[in-house]
Amino acid sequence: MKAYERILETFEKFTTERIKEIGRLEKKDFIRERKMPFADILRYILSQKGKTITMEINNYFKEVNRRENRVTKQAFCSGAVA
Repeated sequence: MKAYERILETFEKFTTERIKEIGRLEKKDFIRERKMPFADILRYILSQKGKTITMEINNYFKEVNRRENRVTKQAFCSGAVA
């Protein structure tokens, strides 16, 4: 399997319930629908390129074609997005 295919397969796994369970510290974590769900947080973290948080967030939402639903730096840093 090529590297790109492995990456795509990994990203697909981010949306599974099992991955959410692994990421939960408590049962109440990651149960609400947010602008930036758990899978997006994982993808965002892996796609960072060393820019400012604001630039990284803007670039991420541009890449996934959801500019109108992007979150603020404050929301991301406070955990209000997950």
